[in-house]
Amino acid sequence: MTDAPIRLRGVVKGFHGQEVLRGVDLEVARGAIFVLLGASGSGKTVLLKVALGLLRPDAGEAWLCGMPVHAASPGQLGQTWRHVGVLFQGGALFDSASVYENLELPLRERTALSPAERGARIRETLSLVGLSGTEALLPGELSGGMRKRTAFARAVVLRPEVLLVDEPTAGLDPFSTRAVSSELLLARDAFGATVLAITHDLATAFHVADRMALLHEGRLVGDLPPAQFAHLPHPAVQRFLRTWRAQHPG
Repeated sequence: MTDAPIRLRGVVKGFHGQEVLRGVDLEVARGAIFVLLGASGSGKTVLLKVALGLLRPDAGEAWLCGMPVHAASPGQLGQTWRHVGVLFQGGALFDSASVYENLELPLRERTALSPAERGARIRETLSLVGLSGTEALLPGELSGGMRKRTAFARAVVLRPEVLLVDEPTAGLDPFSTRAVSSELLLARDAFGATVLAITHDLATAFHVADRMALLHEGRLVGDLPPAQFAHLPHPAVQRFLRTWRAQHPG
């Protein structure tokens, strides 16, 4: 059996009689970055929630860090999530807590680190993402890019085995977008995380992906290295690429 930390087999998921995922097979190799592309409303976030165990598929299987999350109990899910970092689209920071407190919360809840050890881990993580000196700031005092980087720092402060990322560059300026791309590479290269990132941003996708696919009509198209994906003669892939390039000239 494969040791891939993220595996989906024949996953079907629908709502109100409308299928969103129609038999998805996905395997993300250990230590790789897999980027899932797709238009808004294509089901990318649904797939991410199934992979995490937040949604149960109507059919098929989903495995995360060796746990069959499609059939796991709440207790089993909780144990599995100790090995998983999640970067939500909006960041989901606690507005009334400082940057330090936002990062300390998962360390307090999920580790036995002492206060001094927690502090060292937080400062190290903030330094790695270029946010040294921001510990006392509140999220409302940060720029959009800094909030995203703080959310990323919180997602990786536990040094997770798996990192799931939902639209990491949505609403960011080009400089912040490049910073987030670098952080995804950091998660893989420095922390050894296996990353599943969903996005519609081709620039980020081609910069960070080891493999990539398009979610189209409930199924994956591609699952190829970026250079091969770019030349895949599938109408949906080429249409997606043309549309994105037309919207982002130069």
